[in-house]
Amino acid sequence: MKMINRKVHSICVVVLAAALGACGSSDGSSDAAELAGGSGDQQAGSVTAESLGDFPVPGPGVGNAALTSDSDELRAYIITFPAADYAGVVAFYDDWTATQTDDYQRIEAESGGVSWTLVSGEAGHHRIIAASPALPGEDLAFVTLADGRTD
Repeated sequence: MKMINRKVHSICVVVLAAALGACGSSDGSSDAAELAGGSGDQQAGSVTAESLGDFPVPGPGVGNAALTSDSDELRAYIITFPAADYAGVVAFYDDWTATQTDDYQRIEAESGGVSWTLVSGEAGHHRIIAASPALPGEDLAFVTLADGRTD
């Protein structure tokens, strides 16, 4: 049960993608498993706010990103970073969401992990930021950034 709760951010991205109808690539060939980190990932290199280009949520300044979806309906990144930086990454997104004009709902999972979900803004706009601590015995934690729109 703990592993399921710690992986909630990956599930959020897949659910968001399914809700937006963006699980397929432009030719309809990819599936939800690819979206969550399969062979279709594009390595984005070291993460800084600038390295995510015009993505509306900044990277945490540490780690490596994999672009998991890049379509008009959904853009999403999964960023891995050293487990020791987890508290700093959570503090970074706490500060960032607090300074935005749109409101975010912050939820802490019982067994670890924090998510921020956009709860205001324009209709049809969905955004999720989800941070997960490292699993026991693992050296990496990760954060998922997802921004999507429905018409």
